[in-house]
Amino acid sequence: MTLRLNLRLHSNIIRKRIFVLLVLIVLGLILFLSIKNDPSNCFLDSVWKDGKTLQEVSENSKLKLHSTSKNVFFHETSCNVNGVIKLNARQSCAIESAALMNPDHNIYVLFTSQVGFRNTTNLRLIDALSSYPNIHFNFLNLTKYAQNTPLENWIKNGELFRSNFVNSHTSDVLRYLSLWKYGGTYLDLDIVMQKPLNTQNPNNYAGAESAKFVAVGIINLEGETGHEIADLCVKDLLENFNGIEWGKFYIYNIEYKRKDRASKFLKI
Repeated sequence: MTLRLNLRLHSNIIRKRIFVLLVLIVLGLILFLSIKNDPSNCFLDSVWKDGKTLQEVSENSKLKLHSTSKNVFFHETSCNVNGVIKLNARQSCAIESAALMNPDHNIYVLFTSQVGFRNTTNLRLIDALSSYPNIHFNFLNLTKYAQNTPLENWIKNGELFRSNFVNSHTSDVLRYLSLWKYGGTYLDLDIVMQKPLNTQNPNNYAGAESAKFVAVGIINLEGETGHEIADLCVKDLLENFNGIEWGKFYIYNIEYKRKDRASKFLKI
């Protein structure tokens, strides 16, 4: 009787230990997957230590704060975990058209993931674009990029990474932040240029989605007036960012909410 009771107790202890072990394994797996899938991991500056990541954009000596309007910005904000620089044919066509049509402009292609030339066997599109002297590929560290801007603390607090549409919203944020910092032209990676940007009679403008709505696929902001508009956009983003809302048109908001300051400057 005593032996049977001891065996039963021992069996119960083993089952409990197995149960606890299984629970710990499941919890560990959940934690691992949550960390692995954390969108902020795409933008951390400690993933790759092999020295092959693209030059950080703040180290690009050609790019100076508010020094010229002859900047064109493309942002690639998808999550790239293999660290290999990559663009598809459509994106490459957009970038090449900007470089061809505007040889006197610097074309900056900024990647928020830590990509670089880690696989040189299949980079034909990148190699073709690299042959243009005015195309520059750089890594954009979000934390560094936002330093000394109105978005510095907001980026550090991680509000962007809690968005339901991190990649899209990162693109939204960066188009205004780049123009706030440097001025020039922002282009979506599906905008193909058929004629040069108008530098003879520069002004501030955005593309029109329709007769009523302002689009943000192409935005040009330059000079003191352009910086003021960019500042309004950045501050409106801070006040009204909604991580569950897709495709917020901040210039549209500015136009209607602050007509006294923005609409007289912005040509649509």
